[in-house]
Amino acid sequence: MEKIKEIYPAIVDFENLYLSSQSAQKDKRYRKDVLEFNAHLEENLIQIQNELIWKEYKVGAYRERYIYEPKKRLIMALPYRDRVVQWAIYRQVMPIVDKTFYRHSYACRPNKGSYAAIDTMAQWIRAVKGKGWYYGKFDISKFFHRVDHTVMMWDLANRIEDKDLLWLYDCIINSRDTPFGLPEGMSADGCAATDRLFDVGMPIGNLSSQTGGNMYLDNLDGYITGELGYTDDEALSMAAEAKAKEAAGIDRMQSRLDANILLGMCDGAYIRYMDDGVIIGKSKKDIWRDLEAIRVYSKEVLRLDLNSKTMVGRCDNGVDWLGCHVDAEEVRIKRQGRNRMIKKLNFRRQQFADGKISKDKLDETENSYRARLKKLGCDGLLKRLNL
Repeated sequence: MEKIKEIYPAIVDFENLYLSSQSAQKDKRYRKDVLEFNAHLEENLIQIQNELIWKEYKVGAYRERYIYEPKKRLIMALPYRDRVVQWAIYRQVMPIVDKTFYRHSYACRPNKGSYAAIDTMAQWIRAVKGKGWYYGKFDISKFFHRVDHTVMMWDLANRIEDKDLLWLYDCIINSRDTPFGLPEGMSADGCAATDRLFDVGMPIGNLSSQTGGNMYLDNLDGYITGELGYTDDEALSMAAEAKAKEAAGIDRMQSRLDANILLGMCDGAYIRYMDDGVIIGKSKKDIWRDLEAIRVYSKEVLRLDLNSKTMVGRCDNGVDWLGCHVDAEEVRIKRQGRNRMIKKLNFRRQQFADGKISKDKLDETENSYRARLKKLGCDGLLKRLNL
C-alpha cells in the first residue's frame, strides 16, 4: 500500500485552495452562500489557509435535511467554506489512495460509478450463463451512520504518514458539535437528534465521507479477495468477451473453447458499490459459507453489521443490482426506479408548463435521464418517456 506522506503543505497551498473553491461551487455558483464567499474570495481563502496552518480550523455547523430517493435518508450539509476544505483534501489525497483501492470497487471514484458497476456485473452474468453458478449479495446496515471512529482513525494512521493531515481528519471525523451516529438497530428517521452518537457515523453527502468510506471498506475488499480468494474477475471478463465473439459468429469454435477454458480456471469474483457487495462462484454452499465469513469479519474487525438483504441466488435468474435487474440478455431498471423517474420527469415538465422553471432546467433533467437510459440500453423506456 502506497503511504500518504507529508502532503499537508500541498493541501494548504493557496492555489490548491483556489482550485478547490472552483470545484466546490460547480453547479452551485449562484447560491447565496457561494456568492457571498466569492465576493471576498481571496480574503476568505487566506482565512482558511491560516486556520489550517495554525491548527485553528473548526468544522462549521451542519444543516440537516431528508431526501426520499429511493428511501428516506438524513443528509447533513456543511457550510460552503468547509466544502472548500474537503475539496482541498480530496484533490491531494484521492489520486494517491485511488491507486490502492480494489479495481472492482465502483462508488465515488474517478472513471468508475454505477454504470460501470452494472456493466461489469452484466459481463460476469453473461460469462457464466448456463454454467450453474451462484451469486451472494450483502448490504452493510446503516453503513455511514455506523462507521466506527476508532477503526476509521486506525485505518487512516496506517495509510498516512503526515501528522498534520491526521489532525485535520480528526477534526472532521470527531466533530464534537454534531453527532452523526445511530445506535445499533435504529433508523435515521426513528432516532431523535439527542440520541445520536458521537463515536460512530459519518455524514452522508460529504466528500470526506465518500473517500473515507472507500478507505474503510477497502479492508473488507482485501479480506474477500485475499483470504476468501474471489480473484477471478479478469478471467470472467475475458470469458464474456469470448462468448460475445461466439454469439457474433467470429471464430465460433475457438471462441467457445476459449470461454470454457477460462471458466474452468475460475472459482469466483467479487464486486462492490460502497456498502453493496456481490460475490459469485460455482458452489451455493461455498457462497453461503463465505457470506457468513464476511458477516463475521465485518462485525469483529470493522464493527459493522450486515442487514437482512443478504441472500444467495442463481446467476441464470439474474441479479438485482443498483436499482436494476441484470441478466445475461439485458439490463432493466426495476419498477420502483422507473416509476420514480416517470414521476419526476412529469413533475419537471409540468413545472416548465406552469412557468416555474426555465427550459434550461427542464433540459438538464431530460438530458440526465436520456444519458442514463442510453448507457443502460433501455430503448423502450426512452420511447415511453419521449426522450
